[in-house]
Amino acid sequence: MKLTLITPTFGRSTLADLVQEVVPQLKKGDEFIVVGDGPVPLAREMARMVPGVTYMETPEHTGDYGATPIDYAIERAQGDFVWFIGDDDLPTGHAFEIVRKGVCRNLTLPHIFAMLHTGRILSGSAKVCQVSGQQIVIPRNMKKMPKYAGYPKKDEAISDWVFIDRVLRAFGGVVFHKEIIAVLERQNCGRDM
Repeated sequence: MKLTLITPTFGRSTLADLVQEVVPQLKKGDEFIVVGDGPVPLAREMARMVPGVTYMETPEHTGDYGATPIDYAIERAQGDFVWFIGDDDLPTGHAFEIVRKGVCRNLTLPHIFAMLHTGRILSGSAKVCQVSGQQIVIPRNMKKMPKYAGYPKKDEAISDWVFIDRVLRAFGGVVFHKEIIAVLERQNCGRDM
């Protein structure tokens, strides 16, 4: 089974920590796509220097919290499953192993894993503001895959949840897991901290 991890970025300095954590976890056939919202020189240079990182960029800057870059990368991904992590978050040291083991339970449904998020663990819930895109691993079935972008402007703050809701409706269910695959140490509201 091949996994594609997609990271939308606008070039936060925390991207280097993310790359350092992800690359050792890749197995043959896996992809790690870093996708810029328009040109992101830092990410382009990092991909050039670090084997295992593929860099792509949207034709122009969209400013929609990574939604359009994620859609752009999903269309080009080659993995059997896709998942996402922000450029200011970190996967756990065994995230890829946990995901592989978990999705083998059901290869046709999306899977939601836990995330250590601002001091608490969130799992078993798809309520607004209680899950984020970093927790969902989706079969790359392009006939069912919804778009990440295109949510109403008023929903920018909950765009991850809007996407997850679209995925649940498109696939007709989800498998919940208690294992933690990502860590968000702080809410930084999009600022490089």
